[in-house]
Amino acid sequence: MELKFLADNKLAILITAGWYFEEWRHLERGNTLERVTEKLNQYLNTDKIPLIVVAIEGKNVLGATQFKYQEMDRYPEKELWLGGVYVSKKRRGNKVAEMIIREILT
Repeated sequence: MELKFLADNKLAILITAGWYFEEWRHLERGNTLERVTEKLNQYLNTDKIPLIVVAIEGKNVLGATQFKYQEMDRYPEKELWLGGVYVSKKRRGNKVAEMIIREILT
């Protein structure tokens, strides 16, 4: 398993967008897969925030995590956020999320 920036693996955008849409579409009224995909395009960075790190094994995308600014207005003192942690259902329980989070925080 290796970690890559979403920006360096464009195929992972569609997979990650699909995961996020299925998992969290209920949080935003009128949400669509296209909107989620467009939003992820804002995360195609490798040297600045916001960015997404994905875990890859061979040709399979295993999980993703976002590193971003100010996610919730109710916590104005919290400037940086780790969010959007998602691991494919087949790979849950294998410490994929832990590995991605550890990498982002270093």
